[in-house]
Amino acid sequence: MTHYAAIVLLLFGLSTSAYADNEPTLVRLSFWMSPEQKAVFADIYETEVGPLLLRNGLMEETTTNRTALDSVFSRLFVVNSYAEALKIEQTLAADSVWLAALEGWGKTLGISALRTQFRVIRMPAGPEVAAGPGFRQGVWQTFSVEDGLPGSMVVETIQDRSGDLWFAVSPGVCRYDGYSFTTFTKADGLASDAVGTMLEDRSGNVWFATYGGGVSCYDGEVFKTFNTQDGLAGDIVTSIVEDRVGDVWFGTYGGGVSRYDGKAFTNFTAKDGLVDNWIVSISEDNAGQLWFGTNGGGHLELGGVSRYDGQSFTNFSAEHNIYAGYMYDTVEGRDGHLWMARYPSDLTRFDGQHFVDFTTVNGLANNGVIDIFEDRSGTLWISRVVA
Repeated sequence: MTHYAAIVLLLFGLSTSAYADNEPTLVRLSFWMSPEQKAVFADIYETEVGPLLLRNGLMEETTTNRTALDSVFSRLFVVNSYAEALKIEQTLAADSVWLAALEGWGKTLGISALRTQFRVIRMPAGPEVAAGPGFRQGVWQTFSVEDGLPGSMVVETIQDRSGDLWFAVSPGVCRYDGYSFTTFTKADGLASDAVGTMLEDRSGNVWFATYGGGVSCYDGEVFKTFNTQDGLAGDIVTSIVEDRVGDVWFGTYGGGVSRYDGKAFTNFTAKDGLVDNWIVSISEDNAGQLWFGTNGGGHLELGGVSRYDGQSFTNFSAEHNIYAGYMYDTVEGRDGHLWMARYPSDLTRFDGQHFVDFTTVNGLANNGVIDIFEDRSGTLWISRVVA
């Protein structure tokens, strides 16, 4: 999970992006119902729903295959832009014929209120803006909103294989190639403008975890969004890790964890052995084991750490004195010991058998540890938050 520093926000309005003919903007219209009801609704869709949508300007796209949940009936449609998708959504929401039809279809299925969702799931990226000169003082070069950044609240920074820097900035994300800033927001295909963490996988795709919209994957040209309708464990995504075999893991807040193998999601929750479903961090140790830090949904007496060896979970929680607040970060040192950043508590070391806590009594500047980094000499650097 990432941490916010204080800050001024600059909000942009909706924008539209030109799109390539081979990668059109796609929206997904979803209806929630049981698997049994889906068979009945398929006939209703062909005779009533489809024609009504066509009259509202929605052209179905049938060549893209997106796996849907058993409890969701969905169809994809091609639109020209995000702005057009938004306009169609607003039109349907105010269309008395559409609303009456929804009520009628719900009664046919035995559903009191037929739940629907209209969401952009794929969209070409937006344009770039030449970077301003910034402000230099000594060795420091500072870039701000005036130089092309979309906002002043930078949550996380990563560098991709081409050398470009990516900033999770509210709103959206921003890429800097050394010459210009390119900002991507929900209007450009991001699942949400609230991005918390990012990851570049071994194929060069950049993943963006969002708070409430699921995850977006950017292949250099197009954003593709995955959420609970695609099998993701939850839409509030706090952490991303790619394991040694190339699977991408997503920690969600309240839904557990998801493993994505490039085709489908496999989910793990407390029912499968996780200490709880409120994931705040994921890391992989040198043995290939995954460690999941949790916070019990904000309850300090709950939460802990789960270790997954590929077959089963081993949990460490209150009985091991591992439960204090947010387990923000875990790092394996070159000595093989696992170090855990626990906020608002302390720094913890695990040697494979025992947990040892380090606090201000041991010389730690502050107990609110949120990040750990080991440099090339083996020295650990500890980041903390001062209340």
